Amino acid sequence: MSDEWVVTMPKLGETVTEGTVGSWRKQVGENVAFDDPLFEVSTDKVDSEIPSPYDGVVLEILVPEGETVPVGTPLVRIGAPGSAPSGNGGSPAVVAGSGGAGVPAHAVPGIAGGGGPSLSDPAAPQMGGSEAMPALEDPSVGVPAGEVHEITMPKLGETVTEGTIGSWRKQVGDRVEFDDPLFEVSTDKVDSEIPSPHDGVLLEILVPVQIRCRDQF
Repeated sequence: MSDEWVVTMPKLGETVTEGTVGSWRKQVGENVAFDDPLFEVSTDKVDSEIPSPYDGVVLEILVPEGETVPVGTPLVRIGAPGSAPSGNGGSPAVVAGSGGAGVPAHAVPGIAGGGGPSLSDPAAPQMGGSEAMPALEDPSVGVPAGEVHEITMPKLGETVTEGTIGSWRKQVGDRVEFDDPLFEVSTDKVDSEIPSPHDGVLLEILVPVQIRCRDQF
């Protein structure tokens, strides 16, 4: 596992292609815990407060307040707890993906949610707030040994506490790549298509369509 992660601009709607950083809730050198408010983002669809998908230290803010950038743009580097801000020569961090392959950390969104998460990181979304855990090979879907990532319900607005699963774009056993449409979610604020914050194989769907659940990023 890497000791550094990059949170990217989450996708907060099916047709959203960019977002504006409103304000940073954490500054370089500050400790951040999973689910702490990290930054605010505004789109033409919704204004959202994006939580941190990781525990750690803010190493570098890559996009200043008021700047509008495309979805997926790296926004902030977060290091493992106890890290100190320092330059890394511009080398992107790498996190472990399914099958043990490394993927660039900028491929991990902030909301499931993210992020996205996005989302995610959001999912993700994380979109994001995914927790990774070791996994053994699953013969039923032919998954090589690697990591399992749980994608949680992203928070799609500052006052949003729950969402309804509209449809799953991938089914159990399907291959999924980073940023592939994964599922649709509806809230009282916005309807969004949530992209996958990881490459891999869908092992299990925990919430069926048309079930309302609370955000858990």
